[in-house]
Amino acid sequence: APPEQYGYAQTSPLTDIYAMGVGALFMAGLHRVGPVRTTLLSTSEQLTSAVSSVVLTSTTFSPAELLGFVLITVMVVITA
Repeated sequence: APPEQYGYAQTSPLTDIYAMGVGALFMAGLHRVGPVRTTLLSTSEQLTSAVSSVVLTSTTFSPAELLGFVLITVMVVITA
């Protein structure tokens, strides 16, 4: 998110330019690390988000959701 969205400031056309720049830097970084590491990074982001939400906000997941996280992570590691 652009910096002004963390406060109460109104967004402007510069917000779109910021978003495009951040997206371009992200894509350039993915291109540099290669397809295998990109896949592992994209999977670890979801896992990190789930763990963070459990630790920081005491979110609970059903056994089916936990199994889904595990299966996705295993498949990515096997195919990488």
